[in-house]
Amino acid sequence: VITLVVDATSPVSLTWPRSLPLIKNMILRYVPPMAGRPAFMLGEREITAREYDRFLHDATVWPRVVASWKAFHISDQNDLALMRLVPREAGHTKWQAEATDVDGIIGAILVRLDMPQSIADLPIFGVSRDDAEEYCAWLAKQTTLKIRLPSELEWQSAATGGDVRRVYPWGEIFDRSFTAGLMTPDGNKRESAISAGTTPLDIGPFGHLDLGGNVSEWVSDRTHASTTHGAEVVGGSWAGDRPQDFRTTAVTSAQPFFTNPSIGFRILVELP
Repeated sequence: VITLVVDATSPVSLTWPRSLPLIKNMILRYVPPMAGRPAFMLGEREITAREYDRFLHDATVWPRVVASWKAFHISDQNDLALMRLVPREAGHTKWQAEATDVDGIIGAILVRLDMPQSIADLPIFGVSRDDAEEYCAWLAKQTTLKIRLPSELEWQSAATGGDVRRVYPWGEIFDRSFTAGLMTPDGNKRESAISAGTTPLDIGPFGHLDLGGNVSEWVSDRTHASTTHGAEVVGGSWAGDRPQDFRTTAVTSAQPFFTNPSIGFRILVELP
């Protein structure tokens, strides 16, 4: 899908790609070249739990899920960094797991991992940047496309269209009703993300949804571990309430294995 935002006060030169990549059941939106960076396609919305569930249960991925689960449970450190790929939060998960015991260790062998249908259309959350990159690599093999996380600058290009006046993806003025933040339109506190792409006013210049809120998003940037935590997260989320949380320039850092119920991701597809 290509959406145009044109400044009527100055000449605009447009270059169209000869063809655009397609992924079944996903909407990708075109982001044109700007500031010397090439054009690319970016997911209209974040990857959902339903889409991530297909990844987890792929025959090439599931053995690694089981191995990661076992490594975590046999460790005496209770270190969530050992748990890979499985959606998780500190202390609990919404996904329903069935596991058996081995060598006296309770629940060390994962047998089943079921996604509740109630969260199928929510953005996937509780996954790390490492997990998000694993998903991108898997989808790239499935589609033979070049798929990865966007960089911070690429994400901001989609959020602003290169217009520095676009403080928020939708424009210059903050309005809580435009995005999925901590407070709902009726004044209640939100307790989780909502279905991806269902806040139509939280939209960027090229038609990308939920850039302002719902869940923050992992990007590909590697930051210096001595000054930050080594990975970057952009955008606001359902857990934020301050106007600055939803700005197109909102960036925080986290460890690449960190997970949180307010962080998800969307994919970038490179053009030939």
